[in-house]
Order: sequence, then C-alpha cells, then structure tokens
Amino acid sequence: MYNSKELILDNELTFLSYNQTINREFTVEEIKTSPLWKVKTGDGLVTAIPLFNCDKIVSNNSDDIVLETNQCIICQNINETIVECISNDTGGIHYYTLELYAYTPYSKLDVIDEVTVYCIVSDEYLNTLNDVEVEVIVDDEPVSTVTTDNQGIARYKVSEACTVKFNYSETESNTITITGGA
Repeated sequence: MYNSKELILDNELTFLSYNQTINREFTVEEIKTSPLWKVKTGDGLVTAIPLFNCDKIVSNNSDDIVLETNQCIICQNINETIVECISNDTGGIHYYTLELYAYTPYSKLDVIDEVTVYCIVSDEYLNTLNDVEVEVIVDDEPVSTVTTDNQGIARYKVSEACTVKFNYSETESNTITITGGA
C-alpha cells in the first residue's frame, strides 16, 4: 500500500476505494471529476492524490510529475492526457469481506446435456469483483478454478448429477444440486 491514511485527510475517502487496488487508465478530464481522486487545479496544473492503491502511476505527457512512491501526480491541465494506474498484483488481492453466491437457471439434466452453474463474487458493499479466481467444489472435492469476468461472474459447466459450490479462501458459496434426467 503506497498511500497512508495520514497523508489523506478527506471525509469522502471510502473504505472500499482505500482498500481496493485499481488497474486502469484515466484521462485528466476524468481525474478532475472522479471521486477516486483528491484534486486541486490552478496555474494550468492539476494536482491529484489517488484515493486508492496501485503500484505505479504513469502519464503519457513527459512533462507531468509523479511524486515519490505514487502519492501524488502533478500534471498539465490537458484533458486528453492519459494517466495509467498500474498494479502488478491485481490477481493476488485479498478481499476481506467477499461474498459468493452460486446459482443456475436450470438444475435438471433431462432435456439438456450440460448445465452451467454461475457464481457472483462481490464485496461487502455488493460491488461485483473482476478477475477473482475462485475454486470449484464438485461433490465436496476441489476440481478446478474459474475467474470472474468483468461483471463479477464465474461460470462452470457440469454434465452429470452432482453438487456444486465455489470457494475463495475461507468463504464458501451456497450449494447447487444438479439432478439427473427424468
């Protein structure tokens, strides 16, 4: 974590953004209006303090300055400038209050040969989480891992009667029972 709570004295700072690692690009125009940044403008410059964590901040404008250990970026007030927030450990994030919810729209193998079981992965505020690797448990045995997509949903297909649940660290989803044909 590069930013400390002592550095940022902002009432709008949320638990979620402070503990969330961000891996994305922002334009200077987006930074100026985003709740994820503490921003000051003046003298043709934008001073922006990120209210989230990342490993590196890079601007495509070589005249922009990133202060030590990514605590602040001072950039020219050019709306089209792209500021990239890079985190090398996105896959290794540990979510402390992760929720897993398993479901399937159809749980009976009678007309179809294969059933897809879905798992929605969200944080304590019910924001879905991307790129989280969860373990698939079939009949109480770990069989695979799946990763959530950009909507926070992981998918696993089964072709025989069984029970399916998902696991992340100490958190387990509810169990889905797939029954055989009629």
